[in-house]
Amino acid sequence: MFVALNIYQHRIAHLHTSFTVRKSDFGEVAKRLTALTPELLNSLANHLEHEGKVSYLQPSQTNALELLQKVNTISANIPGSEASKILARNKIRSYSAFFGLPHIYLTLNPSAAHSPIFQAIFGDETVNLSSHYPTLVNAMERSLRLAKDPVAASDFFEFSIHAIFDHLFAWDFIKCESKPRGGILGHLKAWTGTVELTERGSFHGHFLIWLLGGINPSDLHTRLHGDIEFETRFFSFFENICCHSFPEVDYARNTNFEPHVQRPPDVPHNMSDKEMKEWNDDFVYEIKTCGEVLQRHFCRKVCHKYGNEGKCRFLFPHSVVEKSFFDKDSNSVVLMCQDPTVNYYNPYILVFC
Repeated sequence: MFVALNIYQHRIAHLHTSFTVRKSDFGEVAKRLTALTPELLNSLANHLEHEGKVSYLQPSQTNALELLQKVNTISANIPGSEASKILARNKIRSYSAFFGLPHIYLTLNPSAAHSPIFQAIFGDETVNLSSHYPTLVNAMERSLRLAKDPVAASDFFEFSIHAIFDHLFAWDFIKCESKPRGGILGHLKAWTGTVELTERGSFHGHFLIWLLGGINPSDLHTRLHGDIEFETRFFSFFENICCHSFPEVDYARNTNFEPHVQRPPDVPHNMSDKEMKEWNDDFVYEIKTCGEVLQRHFCRKVCHKYGNEGKCRFLFPHSVVEKSFFDKDSNSVVLMCQDPTVNYYNPYILVFC
């Protein structure tokens, strides 16, 4: 996948990169640009990559480096470039200026290597998507399929994100607004997101969500300071959509259980009270089994990157908070956290995605 995306990025870079220069400097800059050679630029890049001092540069290398101060590179249309990142940040700032601060930050990481849906997109017609536990090829073959067809992996990611926002969040992509019935987060006012690749080459996305009826922090603090009923409803809402512990049910951990390869349970319609209770019990058990495998945090090498030797950069274990509360002195909203090693999750996204 990395090879395919690198080829694509190189092509986009060649087609869509341009320079802008002050009119008064154009003659001088054009002359100095034409004097540059690939060998000179490579030597300069290698010197800087290995953290060489600028004072050790040769005059020709110094000349090339000084050009960066007079030439602006226009590359906002190139995925992964610094200009594209600046464009994404400016988009977020624009959304925040118009809608206020976002209410939810969400990371979605659908696993193509294990998903039955990806196997079907890849072309495996033997996969029965109606089965709760469809029969799949072994893990090695699934990984090989992912490497062979990165386009199918991209289609799977797009399909997954679209399905989550369409069916769980009730977002109407045609009208660009929340559907009247609302979703598991209520009604969405707006959302935006960016996509990146993990070190294993799979897509995952980071999303900011604005909720209809949500208020800015200053107004929220004012309400929480004096309205007990509002505080109760506020914490009840967020504790329902964002959990930090698992249900207390009888559970025996199965080391062979792989929730990535199973399909979500079917939701029957027109259930009796007895059937509803049975289905709810099954759903709670699914939360427990999937959560223990997917949401229980164990520190790995990635936790200690960026100078975090000896400590987890994701701040695990978290501090235990028995009950959500609002600290009036610091204006801090503190959500309940009954298990210090569980990552925040939404029960419906966990089970059905």
